[in-house]
Amino acid sequence: MIRAYFDESAKQRQDIFVLAGWVGSNEMWERFTLDWRSVLAEAPSVATVRHTDAKTDPPKGAFEGLSKSDADQKLRRLIDVICSHEMYGVAVGLRPSTFDKAFASTVLGKKQVTKRLKLTHHYQSCVLAASAAVFQLQREAGDTSRVDFVMDEQTGLLRAISEEYAKWKHRFPPAVQAIAGDILEGSDSDSEPLQAADFLAGGITRGFGTNDAEDYYARLRTCHRVAFTQAYPPYFEEIPGMVRELELMESILRKAKRLEHWIEDRQSSKTER
Repeated sequence: MIRAYFDESAKQRQDIFVLAGWVGSNEMWERFTLDWRSVLAEAPSVATVRHTDAKTDPPKGAFEGLSKSDADQKLRRLIDVICSHEMYGVAVGLRPSTFDKAFASTVLGKKQVTKRLKLTHHYQSCVLAASAAVFQLQREAGDTSRVDFVMDEQTGLLRAISEEYAKWKHRFPPAVQAIAGDILEGSDSDSEPLQAADFLAGGITRGFGTNDAEDYYARLRTCHRVAFTQAYPPYFEEIPGMVRELELMESILRKAKRLEHWIEDRQSSKTER
């Protein structure tokens, strides 16, 4: 059994959204979790970890009260844990403004577009792109193990895509159907693999527009393979045309409804006479 853990990170100024994480066997994740907890417990101990909490100056969250040097040392030790276990990384990303613009409508509301086209949020497109990338890499490696995906909690957005994914699985090519597991929801506050995914996603977005003296993301790329891909769906350039067709359909339906009401009024008027 394989599990892929993903977390998201965004940088609004650079218009970047990234979903990234690590893929490995259940047995490996069990060993990883024990080692991760052991490092967290080392003095000065922390209960959990988010890379942004440790990288601020002064550190915040679970790292509050630690010196910057102690927080950096804790990060380095945790990166050692990631590097010491057999896994590979996957990162997908896009520009939210480009994605959202494709689904924009001057006639229809967001709910109406979503009702017709289903998955219209950039996060959901990233989840699909990440799962497709993992399936491809697993097949290239000749690994026929089932793959489950664990995403950091995303109220509503993840539930919608999980439901659609479950409906679509029977349409996958047979080789993909054989390894396609479930999309599950977790929380990085109590999931050590998701905390590691946060390191990867945060490291990628942190690299945009900054000169980080401690480039720990470079260490992750050195010790593990990290595959990158854009997260725009196939035929993305055709989506604005689809939205315009929906607008036209909606206009026709509204006119048809008005005509229907006009006919009903005329018939009612004749009946009264």
